[in-house]
Amino acid sequence: MQECVTEFIGFVTGEASDKCHKENRKTVNGDDICWALSTLGFDNYGEAITQYLHKYREFERGKASQGK
Repeated sequence: MQECVTEFIGFVTGEASDKCHKENRKTVNGDDICWALSTLGFDNYGEAITQYLHKYREFERGKASQGK
C-alpha cells in the first residue's frame, strides 16, 4: 500500500512540477496540486482538496488578522 501511495504522490507532484517549470516557477503550491489532480482525471480528489485549501487559507487569514 505504501508503495502505491508513494507512486501516486510522485505522479501528481510530477505533473504539478511540470506545470511550474513551464511557467518558469520554482515552487509548487497547493493550487498546482489541485490542478494536477484534475488534469490527471482525479476530479473528485481535486475538488475536495480545493475546498479544503480555500478553508485553510481563510482560517490562516483569520488568525493573521486577529494577531494584528
